[in-house]
Amino acid sequence: MAIVEAGYTLGDRVLYLKRPMFRGDDVSELQYRVGSLGFDPGNLDGIYGPKTARALIEFQANVALPTDGICGRSTVNELKRVYGRSSEHIRGVRERAYLRTRNLSLDEATVAIVSSQQLEVSAEILALRLRQNGAHSLNLSSNEQSELAHLANELNADVCIHIDFSTSGVQLAYYSGFSYTSPGGQGLAELIATQFANTLPQLALTLKGMTLPILRETQMPTISLQVQSPTTWVTQSPIIAEIVLTAITSFLKNTSY
Repeated sequence: MAIVEAGYTLGDRVLYLKRPMFRGDDVSELQYRVGSLGFDPGNLDGIYGPKTARALIEFQANVALPTDGICGRSTVNELKRVYGRSSEHIRGVRERAYLRTRNLSLDEATVAIVSSQQLEVSAEILALRLRQNGAHSLNLSSNEQSELAHLANELNADVCIHIDFSTSGVQLAYYSGFSYTSPGGQGLAELIATQFANTLPQLALTLKGMTLPILRETQMPTISLQVQSPTTWVTQSPIIAEIVLTAITSFLKNTSY
């Protein structure tokens, strides 16, 4: 089903709020288009939920369409007609505004450390190091990234660190997709990458934007750190914990986004 839904483009099917909710690339495109026009659909997660429905209704009201929250042919045509009048998605605007005005120290922050079940011990090492420095940090585990995102959102975390195994080397990812990049996620990832290069130069790290469920479905700045070797996770977790601690501390102090 996920593969089928990923193949849709906006206009291929009628979208509306239902259970189970519509998921797919067409929903992501809808979220990007209404968000670029200033109507906040929530995360660009490809899920047609209540926030996306409200954003679409607001758009429909502004262009004199029936305010039914149904994305059919007339709504798609109108979205395509007025698309491109804003240079940045509303989520980016609001995230930057929040990052510039926040006044948050490490001992006031809530940090979710989320992982696959195989990496619970390494995740707890990270969470413990943060708690030792005053942060409220919890270790949450599941093999389903969407469930991890839900748990982090329920925690109302300020930052989310996801750790997992990679298919190759060391990979560090932040949300970037559908012409939108999370400024907070990218900023935090770059800080971790710098610390990684200075502290563990023997482990070549690849930094990139991705649309993993954990990145697109979380409501806070989130990064995903993935290491291929289980041995590396076992032996280097205390050092990686120091890297993450230093980067998050710097990230919370930085208001230049």
